[in-house]
Amino acid sequence: MIKKCALLCAVLCCLAIPSFAQGSFGDALLAIVGDEVITALDVQMRSANSEKRLQQEFSGDELRRRVIALRKQILDDMIDRELVYLDFKRIEAKIPQTFLQSRIDEIVKDTTGGNLKQFEERLFAEGLSMKDFQEKVTKDLAVELLLRERVTKGLQISDLQIDNYYREYPEKLSTPTRYRLAVIQLKKDGRFLNRFDDVCKEVASKIAQGTPFADLAKEYSEGANATGGGDQGWLSDIDQRLVNAVTNMERGQVATKPIDFEKSVFFVQLIDYEKGGVPELTSQLRDDIRKTLEKAEEKRRYDDYMRDLRMRFPVRRMDGND
Repeated sequence: MIKKCALLCAVLCCLAIPSFAQGSFGDALLAIVGDEVITALDVQMRSANSEKRLQQEFSGDELRRRVIALRKQILDDMIDRELVYLDFKRIEAKIPQTFLQSRIDEIVKDTTGGNLKQFEERLFAEGLSMKDFQEKVTKDLAVELLLRERVTKGLQISDLQIDNYYREYPEKLSTPTRYRLAVIQLKKDGRFLNRFDDVCKEVASKIAQGTPFADLAKEYSEGANATGGGDQGWLSDIDQRLVNAVTNMERGQVATKPIDFEKSVFFVQLIDYEKGGVPELTSQLRDDIRKTLEKAEEKRRYDDYMRDLRMRFPVRRMDGND
């Protein structure tokens, strides 16, 4: 078991590195579902676009870890897909020819503007025939329709279920208090180093005289968005010292005293705030809860269906997850 898991990790790690994308591990066997074989190359081809996006955000060990997780998930999905198709054949279901042709026409239109000859040339360039393509579309439709029948058909969430969820899980619905703050940040080792205390008094004096806070931020602040008047946007995760300073303040009010941090002093204005907590059960929140419950029920049905299929059909995995 350990050797099998190690082999998969070695395969996926090597494939995660672009220079090894066509390496010798590409045809390594990862799973057999019924008579269908899934190789590392099959998984790699399905994950290619997602991996490109990951490569734009991550590198090194983090990229490798995420690519391995991605490919494991794709392998799981491919196994599930083959199981559903086996079940489709077991019940001897059929795809209506008109439905199949409509889907093919749609794909051809999206790909080549409806030019069938050009589409067939593209297939040929990829080593596929029109028959291969039709078989793939048939399989995709079979899986799609049977999953719809087994997982989503007849799924309804009642108002009572929504009410119960709202009552029983307030912590999942609660929102944090948010503050929109403007700040004037004066760095102790910044551009006012030689007259830091005097500048602090100068800013405090001008605030007391009614000089617009945004104007002072543009003139003095060494912090974020100084040119925009020091507006920090909406914040929910802020230092407790800032929370203490703005608690009980009115919108537009400036804290009476600057807040002393280790390396800076902050003058703070409360632009706006939103009180957190559990929101009222509005129609919008009802819709959100309904979607949450629908998603949870779909997952439960899907998991139950997959467990049933794994007991019904043979699945052999070479990644230590038999």
